[in-house]
Amino acid sequence: MRGRRIRSKRQGPQSIGDVLARLLARRGYAAQQQHQVQQEVWKELAGSELAGQSRPGNLKGGVLEILVRSSSAIQELSFQKRELVRRLQQAEPQLNVRDLRFRIAEFD
Repeated sequence: MRGRRIRSKRQGPQSIGDVLARLLARRGYAAQQQHQVQQEVWKELAGSELAGQSRPGNLKGGVLEILVRSSSAIQELSFQKRELVRRLQQAEPQLNVRDLRFRIAEFD
């Protein structure tokens, strides 16, 4: 038996917003947009000094990776970790951030 194609029943016209949302998700643009939101929120929550030394990285399994330029900045962020997580959860509940993980990295 050869592979059969199962036809989905058309449900009628779809809104352009739904079609674009599926296309953006397929192409990965939604992830890029979400990352941008994380950067903006991070700047507000961490403050200008620490945000200048750190950047949000990947969000996986509720753990947001924070890229940090120096060990002294990691230490300061570690002191504020619980408060930062709490504020992130309030500001962006859809991200489901439950922990932060800091890592030394170079970035622009």
